[in-house]
Amino acid sequence: MQVLKIEGCEADDVVATLVGQVLQRGYRVVIASPDKDFKQLISEEVQIVMPMPEFGRWSFYTLKHYIAQYNCDPCSDLSLRK
Repeated sequence: MQVLKIEGCEADDVVATLVGQVLQRGYRVVIASPDKDFKQLISEEVQIVMPMPEFGRWSFYTLKHYIAQYNCDPCSDLSLRK
């Protein structure tokens, strides 16, 4: 496994940058993380796999799930703005 460290950058910012680069190449992205901050990256091309401790497994979290939960698109969700 390759590890990427960038001095002075937070991990979620590095992941967001890498997601953008991967999408530009025409690929889809799956992020495996319990970090809910990654929800802001969800789109048709980006999914998150999040742990569900109550079920003892991980589960996909998609744009469809996000919209059902928050009744808006992550791009227009002001609570995700830094």
